[in-house]
Amino acid sequence: MKWLVVCVSLVVTGCTLTPDVPVDQTLAQSAWLDRQPSLEQITQWRIDGRIAILQGEDFYAVSLHWRQKQADFDIDLSGPMGSGHFKLKGQQNGRVSLRDSEQNQYTANNPEALIYQHTGMQIPVNGMFYWVRGLPDPSMPQHDSIIFDALGHIQTLTQDGWTVEFSEYANFAAHQLPEKLVMRNNDVEIKLIVHRWKLKS
Repeated sequence: MKWLVVCVSLVVTGCTLTPDVPVDQTLAQSAWLDRQPSLEQITQWRIDGRIAILQGEDFYAVSLHWRQKQADFDIDLSGPMGSGHFKLKGQQNGRVSLRDSEQNQYTANNPEALIYQHTGMQIPVNGMFYWVRGLPDPSMPQHDSIIFDALGHIQTLTQDGWTVEFSEYANFAAHQLPEKLVMRNNDVEIKLIVHRWKLKS
């Protein structure tokens, strides 16, 4: 009986040691091209989730509420119990405003620079407009830096100095959309977890 247990254990172990089959990137890219048009049509949404930012020795953990309508957006970020709350608002003309918890308001043309100047956080807002949908930013060079899984989801991409890993996808309103993303740029690491998508046509 002991010998049987050992044999079964070895068989199970052997199965777990079987290497993953490499993904055929040509076939995966073909699956991706089938999915891409429907993802690009998603231009109105609400995302609820949270973001953790490790930036050198600084750490930020904030909740995220993101409302997008075409080129207009409202992004609310707040720390525990509402601390450190600020709201970023962007308009189609490219103008961006930031309002902090003390109701001070600042404006600029670059959301990343505006956030960093007034909060110290580095958040690639322009790239995330595409990355949260599982898309590369078409305005940035793509090179050959995109790796797909067997279902045609982007697993990793590199753009504008950021390496983005898409660790999980989930079904939201008939679409398979990223649920967990990790974005890295030098000493900055941002983890985004999406709790809920709400899409509008």
